[in-house]
Amino acid sequence: MAGPVAFLSPDPTQSTQFIPGGNTPASGAQLFVYAPGTTQKISTFTDPSASTARTNPIVLDSGGNIPGNGEVWITSTAKFVLAPSNDADPPQSPYWTRDNYYGINNITAAQVQSLSAQSE
Repeated sequence: MAGPVAFLSPDPTQSTQFIPGGNTPASGAQLFVYAPGTTQKISTFTDPSASTARTNPIVLDSGGNIPGNGEVWITSTAKFVLAPSNDADPPQSPYWTRDNYYGINNITAAQVQSLSAQSE
């Protein structure tokens, strides 16, 4: 398996806390990771060596944080879906979906241009 190529951080300040709207953290929310454009789950890891896999979905703690070290590493392009704790798999009422999340080490110029056109 190739090594992880991207680190997911939910916001530009490198926080690991997810707040889906307003000021309330996403306590117990589920962060699903799928292959782009699908609901086929893919693996994520806690470190860049891909030695420790995460659960899928990743269940956030009571503060809406990614458990453990707060890092989510992927080995390929991915789709992330943040859903309430009681939502189904795949989520029927997600807080948000981020599709085609590119790996840092394998991004193309066209992908950079596409990403820079997206709003937060």
